[in-house]
Amino acid sequence: VYEVGGAGIQLGGGDRGTIAPGRNVAENNHIHHVSRMVHTYTPAVQVSGCGNLVRHNLIHDGPHMVLGVSGNDHLFEYNHIHHAMHISSHGGAFYCGRDFTARGNVVRYNRFHDINGYGFDHVDNDRGVFVYSTPVRRLPGAFGIHMDDQIGDFKIHGNLFYRFGHGVTRGGGGRDTVIENNVFVDAGWSIHIDSRGMGWQKEHLANPKGTLNRRLDAIAYQKPPWSTRYPELVDIRRDRLGEPVDNVLRRNLFVQNTRLFSINRVPRDRFTCDQNLFWRPDGQPMALY
Repeated sequence: VYEVGGAGIQLGGGDRGTIAPGRNVAENNHIHHVSRMVHTYTPAVQVSGCGNLVRHNLIHDGPHMVLGVSGNDHLFEYNHIHHAMHISSHGGAFYCGRDFTARGNVVRYNRFHDINGYGFDHVDNDRGVFVYSTPVRRLPGAFGIHMDDQIGDFKIHGNLFYRFGHGVTRGGGGRDTVIENNVFVDAGWSIHIDSRGMGWQKEHLANPKGTLNRRLDAIAYQKPPWSTRYPELVDIRRDRLGEPVDNVLRRNLFVQNTRLFSINRVPRDRFTCDQNLFWRPDGQPMALY
């Protein structure tokens, strides 16, 4: 699938109300040079619904995100993703966001590399122009996996990430995400976690008509089967709403010369960082945060 104006494959199915999986599959595809006319939010593969599978695909060369997800219990495995976010920043090759109820998604055994982004760098006052560049090294940049605006409960396991200009995984205020047994090489900010729900996003969380609350109220999340499948969601409005609690960074390997983590105003007792191995090839002192 290539040289298409918008998205490559849109894969939906399953019943989110009953958490019944769709079991639809996109596999062994070569998808590249997508989004030629509509440059943003038209990925190579967009997955929605519940319980669908994307595996063994080669995906590359997209101007913005190339994998998009909404819904629950999807599995992404054994995919090879590279050269995404060509003309954009403030996003990720894999993107999802703004939904407390989108839980149980798994990203495992994939290869991501050469994702740099393109965006604002600085103002050249002498020439009176804005300067844009790639890679984008400042926030907001381009990430490999961008979990935006309170989305959480991702399992990111056993992936290989290398040659990133800005960063790899970004957790935008969400909780219950486990990042473990991954390899990060020359990957900028390998892991970014922020506390936006305790700051600027507080007003959004308090708005009953806002996107997060509307999507939460659309699901019977306090009753079976939701309360059984996702027990952490039952008390989300009473359990330190908006705080990025219970994220886990464990047993990862980091090989790079730059800073590894961007932990933005998240109290140290709110997440677990354990049994990771860090190596700086140039032998200089290493700054983790």
